[in-house]
Amino acid sequence: MVSPSGNVMSPVYVVGDHPSGEELATGINFSGPDGQILRASLRKVGFNDGHLRYGNVSFSRNGATNDASQLREDILTYPRKLLLLVGNRALTEFTGHTSIDRWRGSYMESNLGIPSLGTYLPSFIRKGNWDHLLTLRSDLRKAYIISNGAFPGLPSRTFISLTH
Repeated sequence: MVSPSGNVMSPVYVVGDHPSGEELATGINFSGPDGQILRASLRKVGFNDGHLRYGNVSFSRNGATNDASQLREDILTYPRKLLLLVGNRALTEFTGHTSIDRWRGSYMESNLGIPSLGTYLPSFIRKGNWDHLLTLRSDLRKAYIISNGAFPGLPSRTFISLTH
């Protein structure tokens, strides 16, 4: 079991699916080969690894459990500016949307009332989809801009009445 790790007071919370075998061995989220891709990409776009909080929807291997309620508690212990939702399971759990291909890179409100942005799982990229690495980094760059307050608020819908 791998509990959330990293800076408890981070304004950015990185949420994945479940820990890998390496993460179970170290007890640190995103510490395996896939996590190394994510962490290196986060650093490349400007994030300081020590200023982030990491957790997974499931704390156990292969997503055998759903620990989302515990994860939600951890997320809500400190004000967050952004949830970075890595992969379909995190996206679905916190926004209700089901396709990372359709929603990745989108800035949207989570069901916790915290702005969120979805992106690809590094494991997807490592499985031969290396052309998506630039997409991942583009999404992370957008997350960095949002977390530093240089991005406009969430869009709102305004309806115009054509009748007088």
